[in-house]
Amino acid sequence: MISRYDNSVAKGFTLIEIIVVIAVMSILSTIMIVSYSSWQRTSYAGTVKSDLLNAVTAMENARNFGSGYPSSLSGIYSASSGVEITVASADSKSFCIEAHSSKDNTVEYYIDSQTNKSEPQSGACASPPSVLAGPMIWATANFSDPEISINWEYVSG
Repeated sequence: MISRYDNSVAKGFTLIEIIVVIAVMSILSTIMIVSYSSWQRTSYAGTVKSDLLNAVTAMENARNFGSGYPSSLSGIYSASSGVEITVASADSKSFCIEAHSSKDNTVEYYIDSQTNKSEPQSGACASPPSVLAGPMIWATANFSDPEISINWEYVSG
């Protein structure tokens, strides 16, 4: 009979126990890496959204004390570190501001004053509609002659 205190018995872990421990550690580290990446993206998005809302306040203040929305945020607002904000369009009545994280290019939001000033939307400002190619029409009139001449040319495409 082997005694509990007998030094001749080998102590240690079996190969299967070591493999199970390594597998569990691998699974846990993978989950942690994925969670950290998701947490980081959420953190960047929160910073970008917060900066956009603060930029909207700055734009509103500039309009209230000026003659319309400014075409640039320089001098009226400074973004947080890692956030880049640009005024995509602005006039006396409306604006659209875009912001993205310089640390994660997939984090991009915008606020369009015509649709919603209180909640940043994912993506970028819509580009203004381009002029569609079509017939170019012009009219000439001679006031001494009661005749009007209308001419047009077709454009290619």
